[in-house]
Amino acid sequence: MKTKKDTLLKLSGSMTISSTVNYTSGIPYRLPPFSWTFSWYPVLTFKGITIPTRIILGKQDSYFHQPFNQIGISPRYKWITLHLGYRNLHFSPFTLAGHTFLGTGLELNPGKWKIALMYGRLRKAIGEDPLLPYQIQATYKRLGYGGNIGYGNKDNFIAFSFFRARDDTASLENNTFNTNNQLTPSDNLVAGIRSKQQVGKKNSAMKWVWETDWAASAYNSDYRAQSIASGKLGLWKPFTGLFQPTHSMRLATAGQIALTLKQKDYATILRYRRIDPDYRSMGAYYFQTDVESITLEPSWKSCKKKLSIQSTLGFERNNLAQQRNATTKRTVGSLNLSFNPTPKYALDVQIANYGCTQQTGRNPLNDTIRMVQANRNICIVNRYLSASETKTQSLTFMLNYQLVSDLNAFTSPVNNSQVFNLQLAYDKVLIPAGLTMNTSIQHTTLTNNSGRNTISGITGSMTKNLKANKLSYHKAVSIFFTSFHPNGTVVSNEQRSKMLTLNAGIQDKINRHHQWNIDVNGLFNWAPANQSFSEITGRLAYTYHF
Repeated sequence: MKTKKDTLLKLSGSMTISSTVNYTSGIPYRLPPFSWTFSWYPVLTFKGITIPTRIILGKQDSYFHQPFNQIGISPRYKWITLHLGYRNLHFSPFTLAGHTFLGTGLELNPGKWKIALMYGRLRKAIGEDPLLPYQIQATYKRLGYGGNIGYGNKDNFIAFSFFRARDDTASLENNTFNTNNQLTPSDNLVAGIRSKQQVGKKNSAMKWVWETDWAASAYNSDYRAQSIASGKLGLWKPFTGLFQPTHSMRLATAGQIALTLKQKDYATILRYRRIDPDYRSMGAYYFQTDVESITLEPSWKSCKKKLSIQSTLGFERNNLAQQRNATTKRTVGSLNLSFNPTPKYALDVQIANYGCTQQTGRNPLNDTIRMVQANRNICIVNRYLSASETKTQSLTFMLNYQLVSDLNAFTSPVNNSQVFNLQLAYDKVLIPAGLTMNTSIQHTTLTNNSGRNTISGITGSMTKNLKANKLSYHKAVSIFFTSFHPNGTVVSNEQRSKMLTLNAGIQDKINRHHQWNIDVNGLFNWAPANQSFSEITGRLAYTYHF
């Protein structure tokens, strides 16, 4: 029987402590010899307020980088969410796009309104230290804030967002080793708009959907540079209190729009995407810049939805500002077919063709280095599934072929390549016995101007559940043989290499609170010319659920 206290206050979650040991011979250590991690995920519920918390602590050997410690909580009450500590928010792909910050955030979602605010540290200061055995790139502390306001539902909405960030030069003033004169403080202002509008009644046979996601970014690569004269600011003049443009500023835009036509068994999407050269936002980790593309993506279903066809036709180019030595253009064509005539059988076919050409940019283009390339790929997957109350089994066959053709007569002898891959997999589950078995055979051949590289192998695994599925153990083994045939010649056994992988583990759920597991992995590689190595990794973990 629940008490009043149980109703008002509840604590749940889990915590895990684990340790990992690693032994390596023949190659440098890829993991620390010893490391440990403590993770705690408490969730406190009080009078309808939910406060999930994340605490992660870790320590590795001093040879490796600094420990990884992050703590953050996000309490919720109805349509209000408060973020504290290490958190991340997503306004749009081109403004604030999930960048982790240390600070505070607030989300308000009353009715159709969507409001979000944040402030925090995006990057901490790191100074140079020549006494360390490895080099660290110096960085300033970076602070940022932003907001997003939107109205609507998943089918019809509009949202506006902004984001502002700036490097703090004072964060490295006390670093006596900082001698990197190339390090410059930057600041950034980004504003964006997102919208989606659907035309057509809810039960209508035909609907049109228009989606827009666009942003503009002003980025000073060195805000200490000379400011732009007020008479030349133009539209920027009212915003100088928020962002001061300098002669190092780069103004760029990025975005995408899509028009979708939906019918009962047919749909098509016309999509356009453009990202200016050097577009940057301090709220995102990475952008593929200097690119413009347009694609048409029709899809169709038939035979009572047992047959599905999807295709894509598109064009892409770079050198939007005509500043590169050459312009690269790409064509994209693909066809995906899925056929499921019965619940037991399925066939998937994927065909793709990508073309790439170069044209003259700022400088004349020499035909001997001009890139003209075609990439063709076909993948066929056959699946058979049989299921009953006591067992399930499946058989899967996969064939994949990829051909890269260099159409430039001067460079094709060294750039042509092809990859051929075959895989056959069989899975079986014996439900009453709690036994799962998997096995697969693989063969891959890579051919290029150097010769032919062949990889063949077999993999097998088994998982067994005991004690009413509270105790389980698993083991797996795989062995692969690799050989290289330079220019089609046959190599001897001494020139071949072998790789053996072993894995075993036990997991025991003692009761609803306690759980522990052990995993051991072994990797053994035998190769010619003293290139053999071995690596063994073990992990012990204990989890407490409350």
